Amino acid sequence: AGSMSSVHADGCEDALERLDSMMALAWPAIGSEQLRRWITTAVDVVLHCQRGRDGVRRVQEIAVVETTANRERVVVPLFRWRGADFHSTGAIPIRCIARMETAGVSVPRELFEEAA
Repeated sequence: AGSMSSVHADGCEDALERLDSMMALAWPAIGSEQLRRWITTAVDVVLHCQRGRDGVRRVQEIAVVETTANRERVVVPLFRWRGADFHSTGAIPIRCIARMETAGVSVPRELFEEAA
């Protein structure tokens, strides 16, 4: 189960900041930290699309939402579009892989190896 949505933003990190703001407007009585935790636990993957000079929209970045030991939200870029192809950043999406494997989906770690 899951869902997909869109938000206009300048990048993956900015998209989550905008979600924070929209939720704060919708539920002003709920503290911003609680709203931020809800978003952090609900969002796994963020894609940033951008229109190029040629007019074609492309996925520019694929990132995951992780949490630190202090329960801080971190947006971790996994892949970035460079030139004509995606390149891995070398980051491994720990939380996302764990959720996928719980659902029976095997994720090869080689997928995330940074290209030399």
